[in-house]
Amino acid sequence: MIEAREGVTAPGVYETTDYSTTVDADYTRERSSRDVLTGPYQGAWEFLIGGSGSSDQDFDSNNVTVDVTLGYYLTDTVEVGVRQNVSVAGNEDDTSWNGATTGFADYVFDFDAFRPFVGVSLGYLYGDDTNDTFIGGPEAGVKYYLKDDAFIFGRVNYDFLFDSGDEIDDNFEDGRFVYSIGLGINF
Repeated sequence: MIEAREGVTAPGVYETTDYSTTVDADYTRERSSRDVLTGPYQGAWEFLIGGSGSSDQDFDSNNVTVDVTLGYYLTDTVEVGVRQNVSVAGNEDDTSWNGATTGFADYVFDFDAFRPFVGVSLGYLYGDDTNDTFIGGPEAGVKYYLKDDAFIFGRVNYDFLFDSGDEIDDNFEDGRFVYSIGLGINF
């Protein structure tokens, strides 16, 4: 153990009078990337809540959605999880409910507090105003950490609708954009 300690920089790590840093040999806590990075780390959970909207390819049909996500970090940069969207669309004559439950896998780029991500999702779309169908496609977005474990986010994905045709270009043409903004925490 170092006797001459000028200031403690972290548990078990000390600055000496000659400005070198020494680790206390008796200190055995395992360090994780959480000790040095803003944002998520391997083994962290993530909870997001946001509002989103979806539009057809021509933005002719729109609705409002509540978006809830639970994710888990397999590594500091790879997240997997499940997302639930519930939307309400209405007009003077009718109100309808729709939902989508999707699993996702994202790669999160580490730019300190600024964390862009890209990934894929696969799930099921169901409800009053839609044909129940499998959906899937690419997604991208950004998280900006306001604190080590709290952030704002924006995300957009394109869902291919797999019941709309036999050809992949039919699925793309009949797909939908889904966009979301909100708040999240890591724990």
